[in-house]
Amino acid sequence: MQYAAMIKNLLKPELNSNPCYVSTGLWSEQCIREAKKLCPTDNQPVELATGKKSAFTKISKSEDWL
Repeated sequence: MQYAAMIKNLLKPELNSNPCYVSTGLWSEQCIREAKKLCPTDNQPVELATGKKSAFTKISKSEDWL
């Protein structure tokens, strides 16, 4: 429920921007999954970076994100 509350409070569809996420583990993956359910189809979340390949022990430098 907290994920949904955060998305509902922070999403600004009138600005026509997509919410961006960095996936660093279980909680962020759950948050992204919930955002995909709640965001309008034209404002779907974007995963900028993920640590999944390294079992969430490393993440790329911010300069390399999308």
